[in-house]
Amino acid sequence: ESPEGDKHWCKNDYLKIQPKDFYVGLDAFCDENGVTNIHMPRTEWKNTFDGGMDKTLVTVVATYPSLEDLEKVIKMGFQEGFTIALSKLDAYLELQKA
Repeated sequence: ESPEGDKHWCKNDYLKIQPKDFYVGLDAFCDENGVTNIHMPRTEWKNTFDGGMDKTLVTVVATYPSLEDLEKVIKMGFQEGFTIALSKLDAYLELQKA
């Protein structure tokens, strides 16, 4: 949900999962029923986890089939939205410590 109250839906098709190491998924914008919006770019995400005793480094790599697709999501506010999502994750993790 955007700061203006607009709701956006997405889904992730998992392509590969290596427990505790990484997962790769292909996400898509969709409607509330999970129907993919074929007019929007899809993002391939690789999330890698490198854990120590009390910390885990998460590396996120997002790739797009074309520069045009990347530019489209940037214009849509990808950087701002991803930053908000990470700050919410930080807040959630802080609550888990308490």
